[in-house]
Amino acid sequence: MMKKLKKWTAVLFMILLVVSIFTGCNGDNSKASGVSPVSAVIGVANTVNNASIDIDSVLGTKLEEILKRDGSSIACYEIDGECYKLGNTKCEYQTGSSKSNKKAKLKTYIYKVSGAIKDATPKTAEIDILYALSTMSSVLKNNVYGTSNEMEMIIVSNLLSTKGSINFADNTIYFENNDYIAFLKDNIPDMKGIRVTWFVTEATGNQERLENCDKRKLKDFYEKLITEAGGTVEFIDENGDDGTIDRSSWPNVSTVDIRKETFNNEKLDITLEASTLFKSDSTEWVNEVKAEKDLNELVDAINSSPDITVVAGSTATTSSGEIQHAEFSKKRADKVKAKLVALGADENKIVSVGIGKSYKKYRVPDTDEFDNESNKARNRCVFIVSANTEKAKYFLSISEKFEINI
Repeated sequence: MMKKLKKWTAVLFMILLVVSIFTGCNGDNSKASGVSPVSAVIGVANTVNNASIDIDSVLGTKLEEILKRDGSSIACYEIDGECYKLGNTKCEYQTGSSKSNKKAKLKTYIYKVSGAIKDATPKTAEIDILYALSTMSSVLKNNVYGTSNEMEMIIVSNLLSTKGSINFADNTIYFENNDYIAFLKDNIPDMKGIRVTWFVTEATGNQERLENCDKRKLKDFYEKLITEAGGTVEFIDENGDDGTIDRSSWPNVSTVDIRKETFNNEKLDITLEASTLFKSDSTEWVNEVKAEKDLNELVDAINSSPDITVVAGSTATTSSGEIQHAEFSKKRADKVKAKLVALGADENKIVSVGIGKSYKKYRVPDTDEFDNESNKARNRCVFIVSANTEKAKYFLSISEKFEINI
């Protein structure tokens, strides 16, 4: 009996050995492991007003995640006034190949994609983000037709668009999101099932730098646009520029005036982050000269508007009670109002209130899993909003909870 058992054990071992040889025990083939290939497109706005991205940073990690899957592909595009193809890379790993061979192939694929990105130069003037979204979405939909491939889009851009239906050069970045989405309704592409990772680069050249509140405004807009189109988006901030690229011969891109007014030029809707205005846990200015410059741009709009302007102070969530938060935020709102009046704004046309942490709409989640310094910083802000708007009415209704505002 023992002899028969040993014989069958030996046979089973030989079968397993043969299977392991043919399936490649040393490999990590994506299809064999049940991981779907990824069809991806990457669009890079390598233009005179966009800082170059460090490909060895988080972007490199993202590319590796995609390219290590057998059957995946990445099509590279340059985003400017048009959207033209730079190249295409298809990943093919031979079944059973060793980890070292696959690692070498992966390195080659990453080098090929990185080279296309680094060598990209603009061909046409301006930047048309909506056209790029439409073009790359169509490419993805065509590539995955009849397959189970996942769809990913990577964008490298400073968020500004200066041509087409989204044109911040002729208008402003401060508009009502819902109104603009409704305006774009007939031009929104089909992005159902597409995951977007947007690497936000810095503005460079003659383009005025975007503050965090400006970026937040644009991120909110694009998130709503992409969600409306059926996709999802994650934003990753990329700082710095290698400064070695000669852009002098590149096509023109219009500068965007980061004006502090809304899309229809009638109502104010501005969020000034407290990190730009005040020191942490203080009503002392971080940089009073800069604060005056930012607030001075609003004086004419406040005085010429037929509407009252609401200045609402906000705070990040801490263990302190709601009343303490409201009182502290009211002090900051009062200081902003006083500065506006000192700069020439009509005191009778400004109402300052403190809403602390006691509101949900228009607020960035900053508790539980969202409890991080980035989210809290966004809530340390001052809103400046025309009173005859839903946003201002909401803030005023919250402010009535606290005696300090009455």
